[in-house]
Amino acid sequence: MTVKSFEQYFQSLILVCVSFMIASGIFFSVVLSITSNRHNAVASPQQIFILNIIAPVFAAAGLAVGWLVIKRGIAKAKQKPTLDEKLGMYKMYIIARYALMDAPSLFATLCCLLTGHKTLLAVTGAMLLMMVVTLPRKKQLMTQLAFSRQQIDFINSTGQ
Repeated sequence: MTVKSFEQYFQSLILVCVSFMIASGIFFSVVLSITSNRHNAVASPQQIFILNIIAPVFAAAGLAVGWLVIKRGIAKAKQKPTLDEKLGMYKMYIIARYALMDAPSLFATLCCLLTGHKTLLAVTGAMLLMMVVTLPRKKQLMTQLAFSRQQIDFINSTGQ
């Protein structure tokens, strides 16, 4: 791997993560604009009650499973001998983590659309915030994947 290809790798990783955030943000905005003029719900009172419980539980489960996935994924990626293998596995687990955060976000937004309860959008907001907070960083990636001193020096050699 060259320094340029590492930069391209990292840019593509960030692009994937930001794409998840943009998709949730767009859906969030559309639902917010639709529900701002509507006061009635499509769902029954029992369904509304259930969805108001399921959406936050689903979000918490997505965060927990995403944390476990990335923790185990990093442990597996660390064991890979080459930089390309480490980075490939890391990207796969980051995408899985973001999917596990995105699904509850979209679900909560859909629940808001069905119930008319805008408070469910707080779940979406929280998930989007978690996506921003967990956005991969180069130094963090190098530390987490236990890059060798030689690999770090090589990547830093161009001042990137």
